[in-house]
Amino acid sequence: MKTVLSLGAGVQSSTLLLLACRGELPKPDHVVFSDTQFEPPEVYAHLEWLKDEAAKAGITIDTVTVGSIKRDAIDFARRRGRGDVSRYASIPFYVANNDGTQGMMPRQCTKEYKLEAIDKYHRRTVLGLKPGQRAPKEPAVRVLIGISDDERHRAKPPAGGPVSRRKSARTCSAARWCGSGRFGNQFTGR
Repeated sequence: MKTVLSLGAGVQSSTLLLLACRGELPKPDHVVFSDTQFEPPEVYAHLEWLKDEAAKAGITIDTVTVGSIKRDAIDFARRRGRGDVSRYASIPFYVANNDGTQGMMPRQCTKEYKLEAIDKYHRRTVLGLKPGQRAPKEPAVRVLIGISDDERHRAKPPAGGPVSRRKSARTCSAARWCGSGRFGNQFTGR
């Protein structure tokens, strides 16, 4: 079984990567970052630093993308103005609520801009499957996802047992690591 670290370049997944670089966790066979092409500049700077640290430990970070979420949002707005309205995966917009608090509009972009690109990576790069080729019946990929204690509710096993929460459920088993946060501050700076 191949092990893939799903890297978002946040504290949790960065911690997993850096622990693997230090030999405190087993090295993953693959590390993948799914790029929306509209991340904050700090994320890209941190990702470059992570790539340098990973390279020192013999780990390569692969980047996948399905395109620019910003360009797609602008194109959707233009199409909508012409009455050509098709479904669009909305991105997170921050708003001021009526009571003065801050909130975020619902979003559906994770599936289209992150998960689908990573699923394709699992199938094509990790397993070497061609389009339309069946995945193995038994899980063949273990996905590492960093989740902190305050997000523990996200660490539920996917429906149907210990398989990926993504659509190609037979392809992946999910291994989630719930940290106590004791490593978080150690890796936020350089």
